[in-house]
Amino acid sequence: MAQKLGNRAHMAVIVLCSICAIMLFAACQGVSSSGGTINVSGKILAVNPGAHSVTLQGAIDGKQQTITISDLTDQQIADLQGHINSNYSFQVSQNNDTYTIVSTSTPVTQSETTPVATATSSTNTVSVPGSISFIGKVQSATTTSLVVSMPDGNTLTMSITAGTDSHDVDGQLAPGMQLKVKAETNPDGSFMASTLRTVHYSSSSHSDDLSIIDFTGNTTSAVGADNLLHFQVGNQNFTALIDHDTDFRHLHNAQSIDNNQPISVEVFFNGGNGTAQEIDARDDN
Repeated sequence: MAQKLGNRAHMAVIVLCSICAIMLFAACQGVSSSGGTINVSGKILAVNPGAHSVTLQGAIDGKQQTITISDLTDQQIADLQGHINSNYSFQVSQNNDTYTIVSTSTPVTQSETTPVATATSSTNTVSVPGSISFIGKVQSATTTSLVVSMPDGNTLTMSITAGTDSHDVDGQLAPGMQLKVKAETNPDGSFMASTLRTVHYSSSSHSDDLSIIDFTGNTTSAVGADNLLHFQVGNQNFTALIDHDTDFRHLHNAQSIDNNQPISVEVFFNGGNGTAQEIDARDDN
């Protein structure tokens, strides 16, 4: 009798395990590779006009990842080109790892917060004249626009005009090409490539140059107890940490930096974290 009860219990355990396995398999099958229509939000890393796509860094199912959304219209591409590093929300259809914007939807801008000691790009309606200079790799290029990666991990989109000095560039601009870029602000706060130079030296022998961005712009606040320098170039905001090695040039110290003060600042980036190596006051009068 005891042996029969034991056999029945053993059989019940086997049946229960089988049911659990079937349920687990069904649940896994229920996670379709085609997720239907979903909302995706994140920071725009690059815009590719030729492919009508935008590359976004955001969270999907709670995990940070980089995705490319395709099938954007010409107007949507034009609107987004001036908002690299801004946060947007997209309604997309998902098929495996492919994301396509829903034809009836429109990308929606979202407010951003400023990470500590990290270059940010919250967009303002008021533009501050200035420039951004750095060495980076071309992400995408057309005859009228250029997207280049920056040492802070972000990208900068700029227009190419008849006034762009690119005589030193070897051949046509192409993804992967390393350039020394100087981008100046347009009246609307966007950026225009004023100078493009081919990088002739080995990156390994000048690794520090690849981690530096030179900015000219205006401060947006006085430096507080957090020792963060807040400044604006064009319609984008940036921050950089001030430490004991920062050279203030013609300024006395961090506390002598006023709000809305024209400055030039050299920022060294270690990953996404920026430290001001040199800060100088500019006389724009």
